[in-house]
Amino acid sequence: MVAHLKDKAVNAMMNTPDDSSGGSGSGPEGYGEKYILRVSAGPSYDLSTHQYVPVNSEAPTAFENDFMTTKLKVRIRGYNGLPRTSSSHSPYFDHPMHSKDQYSIGFSFVPKKDLDAVHATWGNDFDHPVRDRLPPGFNYALGIVKKFIDPAMEVDAYADEPWLWSPALDGFFKLRIGEKLSQEEQKDIPHPAESAPLEEGADGSGKQVREASGMPDDSEKRRKYFMNEENRAKFGVFEKDRLYHGDFFNPFIDFNKFALRLPGFSLKVMKYINDKTHVLRYVFKNRHSDDVYFVVNITLLFGDDVAPALQEEDERSRDASRELSREPSTDGTTISKQIAQDPQNRHQEIPFRQSQAKREEIITNSTSEDPPPPPQASPSASTPSPAQQNDTQFFQKALAHQRNLAQAVPGHPSSSPAFQYAPSHRHEPQMLSTQKITSMLNPEESAQSSEEEFYDAKTSQ
Repeated sequence: MVAHLKDKAVNAMMNTPDDSSGGSGSGPEGYGEKYILRVSAGPSYDLSTHQYVPVNSEAPTAFENDFMTTKLKVRIRGYNGLPRTSSSHSPYFDHPMHSKDQYSIGFSFVPKKDLDAVHATWGNDFDHPVRDRLPPGFNYALGIVKKFIDPAMEVDAYADEPWLWSPALDGFFKLRIGEKLSQEEQKDIPHPAESAPLEEGADGSGKQVREASGMPDDSEKRRKYFMNEENRAKFGVFEKDRLYHGDFFNPFIDFNKFALRLPGFSLKVMKYINDKTHVLRYVFKNRHSDDVYFVVNITLLFGDDVAPALQEEDERSRDASRELSREPSTDGTTISKQIAQDPQNRHQEIPFRQSQAKREEIITNSTSEDPPPPPQASPSASTPSPAQQNDTQFFQKALAHQRNLAQAVPGHPSSSPAFQYAPSHRHEPQMLSTQKITSMLNPEESAQSSEEEFYDAKTSQ
């Protein structure tokens, strides 16, 4: 029944026009296209502990704290934010189960000690008031959410530190319980592939855990079951050393148009965003002890924050390029020295890890000295490891990012001949157009784009 109501809600949402009511105050709305998304995640609220998340990537972001070890992925449909190497699409959205969803936060975690599951919460919070930025119709929209999406949700939007939380056992839209892992296995905890989204259920001894707590097999029934605190008490704890997978997703927030679309109500939220409300923060924590397990920040950068963010990414890409070009090849010599030793055969087939770096060395004609080579590698080590291949994929994307900036931003350091790379026959991730990047950095020189018209759903009904 709940699933049926949700399907009706989604269909109604798809046909709901957008709100056109004005908002007060300054925000990204006045910056035209000079805004961009960036996602970070980490084991605490402290941003110094966060990593930038490569959205729609097969590679998860990993971190840990005193409570758990976590691997996390973020998917956003049609993403065109930072880092520039992020793909605009994930196979996750090709799956029939997620064909209408706009975003997903998927995670796998292993507790380092038993963690109270009764008071574990999942949701959003802020460390400052937002009551003066709440749009008209907020309470109406909240009523829709509580009716169609999560009746167990609790909210205090008018507090000095507002919050919107659900019990984690209810708030995770998919939950899978796995086996207990050894300390060695916990060094690289498993996680679902993008082409095979998480299914509700259990593996191995995790099946007994579900059965012992009376947990239904169906995700909707499980969520309804755990709205009751007594049922959560039957589950008790997230066990030490046991693997858990969770996924949170929905079709209601469009991060590309910065719109909230609910059945019978739709709102363009851009006009209500300012420097206090430009971060949507998701947190997994214990509401009684205030212990934080992990945090995900989806941040809208705008105004003066955009150019420094692009510059920071460019510097990180170049640092990664320099670091990789100095790493040894499989025979123990550095890549640049290997080329110098064999100038007549520069385009021969070489291991995947070295191919892009070798092309860079040839074209840039670098004259810098290489550091002394490390000890000779074993002759049997002729194939790079998966980790090395992942490094190479990141390096290729970094080169593509530098080339894009060189084409888009006149006078940028990457526009010098040393950064003009030869065409690659390998597939590269989709990038923003040069026109869009230029408009972000020089909005006064870009053509004005027509604004979308949005209508008040309630007055149009």
